[in-house]
Amino acid sequence: MTMISDAACQTNHSPRAQHIHTIGKDRTKEYGWMVAILVLAAGLCASMAAQAAIPATERQALLDLYTSTNGDAWTDKSGWNGASGTECTWYGITCDDAAEHVTEVSLSYNNLDGSLPSLASLANLSDFGAGFNQLTGPIPSLAGLASLSFFEVGANQLTGPIPPLASLANLSYIYVNSNQLTGPIPSLAGLTNLQEFFAFGNQLTGPIPSLTGLANLQYFDVASNQLTGTIPSLASLTNLYYFDVGFNELTGPIPSLANLTNLDSIVIKDNQLSGPMPSVPSPSMLRAGGSQLCSNYLDPVPNADWDVATGESPWYQNCTPLPEEIFADGFDP
Repeated sequence: MTMISDAACQTNHSPRAQHIHTIGKDRTKEYGWMVAILVLAAGLCASMAAQAAIPATERQALLDLYTSTNGDAWTDKSGWNGASGTECTWYGITCDDAAEHVTEVSLSYNNLDGSLPSLASLANLSDFGAGFNQLTGPIPSLAGLASLSFFEVGANQLTGPIPPLASLANLSYIYVNSNQLTGPIPSLAGLTNLQEFFAFGNQLTGPIPSLTGLANLQYFDVASNQLTGTIPSLASLTNLYYFDVGFNELTGPIPSLANLTNLDSIVIKDNQLSGPMPSVPSPSMLRAGGSQLCSNYLDPVPNADWDVATGESPWYQNCTPLPEEIFADGFDP
């Protein structure tokens, strides 16, 4: 067995050891000062960032929003109307890392009451949320908001049309549902990042625009409007998960569903659609009982797949046949 001497366990007090020990203490002090300086610098930077002023035009846009939506009665108005340089700390406001521009406005469920002012000065805006309030009047123009990805104003009392969207290449989510909007659904051409489009529960008229090229679209819900025309081609919507055009005035045939292998639910009930019901996608991800096809004037052809998808057997039991044609002389055939 190897024996360890007592001397080996004792502290080495040689001059060399004492010199190294002294250097170690000096370096510890040096590192301590360095850490303290870095912490102080970080604090100063954070303080400067907190006081960095956004452009005056952006501040005024926020103040206009507060004034036009009765900010004094908001549920939470923490920080609003504070001194210049504090805007990025106001409730619902997020700025970029440098605290130089407003990037998000999140004021849903906050008792906003009134109309939305122009958002044009918020050129770096990526997210705008003001749903579930008491907003009235039109949706302001979104032109020029090139970074806009998320726009939510659902569940208000907004009127007028949905503004043009075609220039918003980064738009991924739009919720304008449950308002009193009128006019057509604007063109969605070029919105290749669009994932969710909700405009149900309005008074929209005209046709459903082309959905071709919207490969990222997952949710499309325009139910409970006054839309007319046919259902456009769905062939390019390979990521589509939920499609609802029920309770409108749509006519014509139902397009092929062959490529919709991610589709969970399709709702086309309470229209005037006619012709055969196309085959379910293959492979099919349709959820049992999740789809609603009638009432429409669809051909009553047995199909076990649609029985499962609708939870009804036969699936067409609530559909009605085409109205009988009337001869020109006014008599039934």
